Amino acid sequence: MPPAIFSYGFIDNINWVGDQHETSYSYIVPLFVLSAIGANICYSFAYALEFLFGSNDPTSGWMRYGRTTAFVSGLVFPMFLAFIGGHNIAQMEWHTG
Repeated sequence: MPPAIFSYGFIDNINWVGDQHETSYSYIVPLFVLSAIGANICYSFAYALEFLFGSNDPTSGWMRYGRTTAFVSGLVFPMFLAFIGGHNIAQMEWHTG
């Protein structure tokens, strides 16, 4: 959520530079809530990966590299999506004026 709010604030300032505007919280809060619900659904896919690739064998690739790779990509990719989501929310608010 913080990357989405950061991206929203950055793009909102670029869109409205020099213009006074009132932030319509009744418009943007539901969009952020939907974004958070979508993010939590995506985070739950980690359990599916563990179910599909998990193994008790200490020499397996999943135990040595898979979990770390899934963790790092599970942090970086959602942050990228959150930046895009915050950008899109700011653009939608700007276009509705």
